[in-house]
Amino acid sequence: MINDNRLNRSVAEGLMSLADVLIPGQEPWPAPSSTALVDYLVEAVRIPEDQLELETLHVAWVKSSLDSPIEAARGVERMIPSAFALFRQICYLGYYAQPEVVRVLQSELDCDYHSPPQPQGYVMDLDEVIVPPRIGHYTPTSQVRSVHLETAS
Repeated sequence: MINDNRLNRSVAEGLMSLADVLIPGQEPWPAPSSTALVDYLVEAVRIPEDQLELETLHVAWVKSSLDSPIEAARGVERMIPSAFALFRQICYLGYYAQPEVVRVLQSELDCDYHSPPQPQGYVMDLDEVIVPPRIGHYTPTSQVRSVHLETAS
C-alpha cells in the first residue's frame, strides 16, 4: 500500500530558513529557499515518526532567537539532535537534487555530473588494453553432428 502521508507544507516552508542557515546561498549557488526544496521535503518525508520529528524541529526553530541564526541552529541541534540530523540529511539530499544546483555542479566541476539518481552513471573511457573474454561459441545447425558416446574413450 502506498503511503499518502506527506509533510505539512507550512512545516516545510517554516524550515526553509533553517535550510538557508545550513546551506547559505552564495553565487553561483542558489539558497535552498529559492529552489523547490520545500516541495522535495513535502514529498520525501512520508514516515509519520519523521514527520513528528520535523514538526518538533519546526516548533523549536520558530521559537529560537533568529538574531543569530547560526547560534540558533546550534541550539536547536543540541536540543533535539535526532530531528536536526534527519532534517540536515534530507535537506542536503534534496538540495543537491534540485535542477538549479545540478546546473551549477555541471558548470563548476571539471567532470561529468549526472543528476540523482544517476541512471547513466559516469562517462568512462573503455580500457582498450583489456581483451574481453571469449565465452562460448556459435556452431551453425548444418555443422552439428551426432556423437556416439559408446565409441568415446
